[in-house]
Amino acid sequence: MLRHWFEAEHLTENADGSRSSFRYYFAQREAVETVIWLHEVRRARDKYDLLRFDASGAVSSGMFPEDWPRYVLKMATGAGKTKVLSLLIAWSFFHKLYETDSALSRNFLVIAPNIIVLDRLRADFDGLKIFFNDPILPPNGLEGRNWRDDFQLTLHIQDDVRVVRETGNFFLTNIHRVFLGEVRDPSLEDEDLRDYFLSDAFGKKPAGKTTDSKTDLGEIVREIEELAVFNDEAHHIHDPRMAWFKSIQDIHHKMLQKDRRLALQVDVTATPRHDNGAISVRAVGELPPATRSACRASRPQRQAEFYQYPPRVGMDRRNVLPASCRQRLAESRPVGPFRARPPCEPSAGGTHGSTL
Repeated sequence: MLRHWFEAEHLTENADGSRSSFRYYFAQREAVETVIWLHEVRRARDKYDLLRFDASGAVSSGMFPEDWPRYVLKMATGAGKTKVLSLLIAWSFFHKLYETDSALSRNFLVIAPNIIVLDRLRADFDGLKIFFNDPILPPNGLEGRNWRDDFQLTLHIQDDVRVVRETGNFFLTNIHRVFLGEVRDPSLEDEDLRDYFLSDAFGKKPAGKTTDSKTDLGEIVREIEELAVFNDEAHHIHDPRMAWFKSIQDIHHKMLQKDRRLALQVDVTATPRHDNGAISVRAVGELPPATRSACRASRPQRQAEFYQYPPRVGMDRRNVLPASCRQRLAESRPVGPFRARPPCEPSAGGTHGSTL
């Protein structure tokens, strides 16, 4: 799949009927490859595995309240977080479908912090159109697989839940639908007032294209046998005291009772910071705003200067970025203790050791 996404020639149809070449931006590619490399190649699937990549010596296991695979991608606004989410969803789906003993999932919970972000996500995911409009699904027959025929997903938006099957469910919702039933509404009487003020500021009340109903989506997702969670604009959920984190933790605990576990959590945010300004220890990749601005070159120029692929062992990606980006990146600092990059060549058996 990585070769199809990042090496193959893709043409997209424009509004006037003409066709133009399409390529994912280098930061989108790096975000996707970093998660895949950590999970598949280095098998960093809990906090102890991630600690192997601590370059600071200041990180301890006590800084990770979760005990399931979780990666945080720091991506500036406008960097294409939705495209990264769609690629990782497809990777998880096909990995679980095609790979023996895969620990990933074909059920997905995509969470937005509010109605505004949810409506933006819906514009891309409604009808699952992003998977077909973007070159995400390889053509049938590639590597002997029926990719498009096998990609069977049912989209459930907010409380508009259709038939829930064992696999192939895509739940798109804001966080308020996932909150624990026993978590009361935040109030000024709380010791921690962030839930109260953030909920109000993020627009819990405004109506959008998604409306209220009596369906309890929180109960439905807690009955799923396998699940991967993707959080958009996940600025504050690193704090274990927040209801958002507690809800995901509760989903994981419900799965443990069935001898299963949460397959994966990926958070995308421009500001994965603690209250003291420090970057979350879970951050594994970054595209800062200055770099994003520096990389807005014309598409033909970007195509001529894109990544080499497959990545060489020990290669520094700063040497293969567009020339306009390298100067800014040379001055950038690591965002956290983990500077994970996918530095290994695919094995003879396929990309990153699998057919995916």
